[in-house]
Order: sequence, then C-alpha cells, then structure tokens
Amino acid sequence: MEARDVRCIAWVQMGDISMCYPALELGRRCVARGTLVTAEDVFHLERADIVEAMNGVDKKDLAAGRKADLERIATIVPPPFIGPPPPASDDPVVDVIVRFFGLPVEPNADPRVINGVAASPGTVTAKAKV
Repeated sequence: MEARDVRCIAWVQMGDISMCYPALELGRRCVARGTLVTAEDVFHLERADIVEAMNGVDKKDLAAGRKADLERIATIVPPPFIGPPPPASDDPVVDVIVRFFGLPVEPNADPRVINGVAASPGTVTAKAKV
C-alpha cells in the first residue's frame, strides 16, 4: 500500500472517499504551481490553505509542520488509565474488560440523569425517550 492510499483511507474515516481523488488532483496542481512539495501534502491543509495554495501562496512549510506534528503525535503512548488505576481483581477477564471499557459508571441518585458511558466527547441537554 502506498502512502497516498493510506492518506485516502484516513480521509475515508474522516469523511467521504469521493473527496480523496479530487483533493489529490488539487495537490498535484499545487505541486505544479510550486506551492506544495508532494500532492499528498494537500491532506495536511485546511480548505482555506488549499485555496491560498491554488492561488500561488507557498504552503510547503505549513504542510511540513503539520506532517511533523502528526508523526510526533503518532508516537505518543497514552497512559493505561487517567487517575488512579482500579484495584486488580482475581479474574483476568474482568481486568481485560476494565482495561478495554474503563470502570463502570457510578450511578447518580437524580432520576433525571441517564447514566452511561459516553461514545463521544461533549455534553447535551435534551429530552430523552427510553
């Protein structure tokens, strides 16, 4: 698998595959204008940056900086737990489940509060139907 394919896969995860190939074409045009080093560098730019690059603004350093940031971030290994780790159990299956899903949610005494594990960051206040 080539690097460009990996970038396209990353875009699939973020959005629509149909944008990958047009974005690569924009990247090729920016390379022809001398505003990017490689066509794949377009994936390190935001929409406004791409427009500027298409209009002749050099974005080589910006793309290189963001690529370096991404490579640095990819080497970070997060801690296994945030806060104190849970006590070890005698059951290795429970230990694996806790490491994968985290600790169980502490119940809230307020009947208006729905307890659970968030699937994404953020807070919402709305009516819920159970």
